[in-house]
Amino acid sequence: MGWKENWKKPNQTYRILQQLIRERYQIVQQRTIAKNHLQAEKSEAFPNSGSVKRITELIKFFNKQEQEVKKKFQ
Repeated sequence: MGWKENWKKPNQTYRILQQLIRERYQIVQQRTIAKNHLQAEKSEAFPNSGSVKRITELIKFFNKQEQEVKKKFQ
């Protein structure tokens, strides 16, 4: 008797939880990249105010996305 006979399709709840965890992880990674980009831009001799504004808005967007995903956990 092999593993194929013992394998069961994952529970729907488990699959959804996996997807949410993966989505949150990707959002956090993207936000980290944006924060590093913002820090680099701000440390320039002549930071581009337009870039700083856009990156800051992007970080806010990622924060909002993460909160939406976290609500799904409840």
